[in-house]
Formats: sequence, structure tokens, C-alpha cells
Amino acid sequence: SPHDVRWEYFGVDARGVRWAHAVNSRAELAAALADPAVHMLEADLLMSRPPERTAEDAGAAGASSSSGASPGAASASEVLMCHPPARESDLGFEDFMSDVVAALREGRRVGIKLDFKEIECVAPCVDLLRATGFGRSDSGGEFRAVPLWLNADVVRGPGGREPIAGSDFVSMCVVACPNATLSLGWTHTGTPVLGYTTEMANAMRELVEPLRCGVTLAASAAHLFASANPARAALIDGIVNDSTGVHDRSFTLWGPAPRPVLRWIENALPAEKTFVDVKGCAWREEAVIRA
Repeated sequence: SPHDVRWEYFGVDARGVRWAHAVNSRAELAAALADPAVHMLEADLLMSRPPERTAEDAGAAGASSSSGASPGAASASEVLMCHPPARESDLGFEDFMSDVVAALREGRRVGIKLDFKEIECVAPCVDLLRATGFGRSDSGGEFRAVPLWLNADVVRGPGGREPIAGSDFVSMCVVACPNATLSLGWTHTGTPVLGYTTEMANAMRELVEPLRCGVTLAASAAHLFASANPARAALIDGIVNDSTGVHDRSFTLWGPAPRPVLRWIENALPAEKTFVDVKGCAWREEAVIRA
């Protein structure tokens, strides 16, 4: 599969992939690029100024120029690498990409996962990625073999805020970067009520089903473990293990994971389709899952 980041590029299986998190500053980026144990750079993207929105376009702003740009659309130079609530950084998206490109050209084997916190960031960034040669399915992409994951929280999850508009996010990414893997997740806040509901699972399934690109479900390990069986089955069997599809599907599990959750991941989920990006914790911490 062209979307498979496990064997062809890194030479490890899914559970062997190692991440550098919140690579949102010049220092963090330099450190991650210098560490050969890091396979994937995970970074967050926000507009440098809060977007001006009406109630109607809150989830759907910013159509991609490759799919018909709107006048006054944002530029990649306005996108910063930072995580809410901060909206300041010494690293912009353009500089992030130029440093990654320089490292790749020097022989560094590294992939990138971009976590879009606002829909306005998506169009200018995927257009720049395409122009630079990432995520393309044609022979013109210099970096088409480099793992590129485009992440957003597109379904409202347990205690979650309003998500990014899933259909808009997916269409912008697929048009500009058809060879990218879409990493699609749920919104979460600290909540003592654990587990994805059947509605949350089905909403994700409806979004993923028609997609021909690679998709990884970015799921909280604790919430997936705690989900009742209809929801859990819809995600595991209905999407990730669906043998009728030829397209690459996987889980990327994140967040606190006590020992019983880790054991369940090992025994219940397909090793070749499960990226494990969790941290060990006590049971008490599991009751407060943070986004």
C-alpha cells in the first residue's frame, strides 16, 4: 500500500513507530530532527490571528485553492506551529517545512503528522505541501514516499467541543494531497464518562467509508477500551478490520493507558494496524482524559 508507513520507509512495524510530540518551536524541531530514534514529527497548527467567523462558517472556512479558493483565503505564512490556548511561536509552518525538507535532502528518514486545530489552516498548508512535493500520487512529488499524516478532530467525542467540519477537512486534504494518510479523531475534554457511543462511532464510519486514501483513527486508548461493544465493534470490525475494502485503515491510540488497557491493546487489536502512542498511568488519571 502506498500509505503504509511501517515497512517500506522506517523498517519497523506499526507499534515500533516512535513520535516526537508538540514539535512547535525551533528548538523542538532541531532536537527531533537530530534524534535518529524519532520516526514521526507531530506538530500543531493555528492561525497567527484568531479567525473571524460567522456562526454558519465556523466549521467550514477556507476552501483550498486547488479545489476553488475563496477571495481573501489565508496564506501559509499566517500559520504558526503552536497548541491552543497559545497563539504565539518562534516557528511558522513555512520555516517548519523548509527545515524538514533540508533534513530529508540530507538523508534523514522522517515523516510528519500535522494536527490542524483550525479549519482555516488547512487549505494554505495542504497547497504548500503539494507544491513542495508531499502527499502527491503523481511522479512529480519529490517527497511522495515520505509519510504525511493530516490530522483533525472531526467528530464530537466524550465531553467534546464542536469539531472541525469533517467533510470540508477531508475534501481539502484529498484534493491537494491524495497520497497522505488522514488521521481522523474525536474532540474530548476532561470527563469521568469514558467510552465512545455508537453515534460517535457511526459518525466516523460514515465519514471514512467513501475515502480511497489511507485513514488512521486517532482514538483515545482509554475511551476505546471503555466503549460498549456496539461502538467498539463498529470501529474495530466496521472500519479497521473491514476486509471488503482494499484501502489502508489503522488505529493510532493516544493518551493515558493503564496496564489493563495496554494488555487489551496487545491482545484485541491487530498489531500491524495499531500505532501505539500512549503513556502509562494510574487508574485515577484515566478518569480525566484531556484533549
